[in-house]
Amino acid sequence: MFDYIKRDSYLLGIVMALLLPVVFYGVLHGIIVVLENIFANMWAFKIKHLVLLGIMLNLLPMRSYLISYKYDKTGRGILAVTFIYMILFFVFFH
Repeated sequence: MFDYIKRDSYLLGIVMALLLPVVFYGVLHGIIVVLENIFANMWAFKIKHLVLLGIMLNLLPMRSYLISYKYDKTGRGILAVTFIYMILFFVFFH
């Protein structure tokens, strides 16, 4: 079923690293908006914290592809996109 994510390719790593933080940020932001409406602004999350959490989420698949599966190309693709995300984070938020 998930055979397409168990390949060793740069493109898979790049696509995975681009989509995973964006989807995670969207879900987490949606949950926080709902909770803020229910509990009257009790949650004090800033956008930059959510973005950083999304970027950090790339570390999980990167570690599994590099260490567990020994797929260097996929891990390097994830690493490259994560590095670019971190540069953009510091440029735009600091």
